[in-house]
Amino acid sequence: MELIRDLVFQCEKCGEEIVINKDLIDYTTSRYERNMGEEILYEFSDTFECPSCLYQIKIELYGSEYPLGAYNHDFSTISGGIFLQNPNMNIIYRYDFEDVPISNVIDQIYHIQNNPDYIYEINPRDFENLIAELFIDAGFEVQITKETRDGGKDLIVTQYIMGKPVIIFVECKRYKSTNKVNVNIVRSLLGIITDENANKGLIITSSYFTKDTQDFAERQGTLIDLVDYTHIKKWIEEYK
Repeated sequence: MELIRDLVFQCEKCGEEIVINKDLIDYTTSRYERNMGEEILYEFSDTFECPSCLYQIKIELYGSEYPLGAYNHDFSTISGGIFLQNPNMNIIYRYDFEDVPISNVIDQIYHIQNNPDYIYEINPRDFENLIAELFIDAGFEVQITKETRDGGKDLIVTQYIMGKPVIIFVECKRYKSTNKVNVNIVRSLLGIITDENANKGLIITSSYFTKDTQDFAERQGTLIDLVDYTHIKKWIEEYK
């Protein structure tokens, strides 16, 4: 676990705003065996001196990873100051990513707005980039995994709810309209979500889904969502 943003707080004596880079926070850890496996506790405690008035400000951070690889809880305290943004902690996933060629993607989106069938002419990697840009336009954080190391998910999308990150694994399938996505794709993504403790999975296709696929996804409740061509077309029409 680690902070998802820098520490930002204010001296309660003089009002000075202070920022501490999250990468400079050094945690101590403790490990305990519990009924669902190992729990790891992360702790940080230090006193910072206000650069303006030299007032002492003490900050303590605590986080729990339980079961291993999953966020359990976190909390923080401050004495001598006020947090200007909540110092939330969470599990940070590490992958190999690559940049999105934004200008090319935007051109393709505008082309599809004028000619919807053009979506079937772009290659699968361009389709992944296109979906990534649609998420970015909607305000999500998006990371695109490298083709050779995607681990079964093409995009990792993050949505913040009440300051906490919700991690969504996205698998993109650029299929012809007559080639429906079968249930094995959903089963595979479900296994990856479970193994890597993501919060949710999305399968997005330029085609549609078989009845078995829809029934299987529905049985997973909110864990898996399916997005077909009809939804993508609407997203593209709304893109500015």
